[in-house]
Amino acid sequence: MRAHSPAVAGWARWACGADLVAGRLLVVPAVRRGRAVRWEPPVACDPAGWVPPRDAVLVGCLLQRESFARWLTAPLAAAGRARRVFPSLLDIDLPFALEECAYELVEMRRAAEGTTRGLAVGARYVEIEQCLERYRAAGWEPHLLDQEGLALWTQSLAEFPVAAAATAAAECRVVLYCAPERTTCVFGRGLEFLGAHGMRSPAADHLQRLLRTHFPEPPDAVRWICVGPDAAAVATAEPLNALRARWPGPLVVPPAPEFFLARGLAFRALYAGPLRCNLRTGRLTHPLLLARARREPQRAALAVLATGLLLCGLNLAWRVAVARREAEVQESLTRLARAITALPQPPRGHELLVARRHVDGETARLRPLLATRDRGVETRLAGVLAAGHRAGLTFETLRATRDTLVVHGVARDTAAVEQVGAALGFRTSVKEHLGDGRITFVLTAGSGP
Repeated sequence: MRAHSPAVAGWARWACGADLVAGRLLVVPAVRRGRAVRWEPPVACDPAGWVPPRDAVLVGCLLQRESFARWLTAPLAAAGRARRVFPSLLDIDLPFALEECAYELVEMRRAAEGTTRGLAVGARYVEIEQCLERYRAAGWEPHLLDQEGLALWTQSLAEFPVAAAATAAAECRVVLYCAPERTTCVFGRGLEFLGAHGMRSPAADHLQRLLRTHFPEPPDAVRWICVGPDAAAVATAEPLNALRARWPGPLVVPPAPEFFLARGLAFRALYAGPLRCNLRTGRLTHPLLLARARREPQRAALAVLATGLLLCGLNLAWRVAVARREAEVQESLTRLARAITALPQPPRGHELLVARRHVDGETARLRPLLATRDRGVETRLAGVLAAGHRAGLTFETLRATRDTLVVHGVARDTAAVEQVGAALGFRTSVKEHLGDGRITFVLTAGSGP
């Protein structure tokens, strides 16, 4: 369910992994470089023989024989409920009280038939204190204490990745760490850590029993990875060759095998990945980590405060920008209203109304002048004059607007007037008969009298 755990010291730039072998420190310094790591030259030193870089996180480890890494199965499918049950299951599984231990649940995954599996790693506080004393005797005070079996397993995946996805699940591997008076054997299939065991020496019969425990059905091949200070000697020794005859598969010894575990400890501290842990917790937590833990709420509060101040600043800047833009728009509106109405200071908020009223008044006042500019009136007037000329009418007065046209004139007879009126659609009226046989008339079109 959780493929990767956060880096234990992801906030650090330097980390020094230290494997303690027969009182000597095998140290590998590592520097964070984005997503990559830069390895500094490894150091093998006697007690107090080497000073680590300033601000480096020092990482040690609990041996497999003084700690545990156990798979537990909870009869629950819900991850949250299973997580609450695992401590009780672990307490039943351990031969000592859980209250005496520092422990972590480093992985959870769904299993068959509605169950959940979890990998618990931990050690008794007395074992952790003894481990710290060994490191202190060598001149070191580790900030973090990792777990040997998990560190060997994840570093083997980093330096020797599993095969293609189609065969990854079937690949079985054994990581064999060999040092004077100490051997650790780690078993896995694909990317899954199966278990780890500590022993005094790599006895073939003991390894044979462990192999049968983790691989009940012998696989076609086992990938052997031999690491540690005695890796080269053990890899060519007869006991291991005889065991590999029964469990065949390729055997590799990485470069600088004595620093293999130290490389894993440094890398796991700096970068996120599977099965990360730190067992120096509780009352044994290093003062540096305690100080960081105390500062975390303050940092969170400062982050919230900074975010709040930033939002306040953005809000203020937005208000200032809006006010400035509003002032610019108001100034433009006032300037336009002043230009239209000729008022020295149009009433604020009523500029549009004042300007509209002024334009309407000016339009009414200028309507007669606008009417004379109407091309439609000129066309109608030309038509009336032409028709009157053809009928022999004499026009005395003519008044034309956009809506009306009134013509006063004199004609020889009524028929000619009516003919012109009918042709143009005018209303015709005869005013009076003159003594010489002529008549006066009025032609009206539109809303005129």
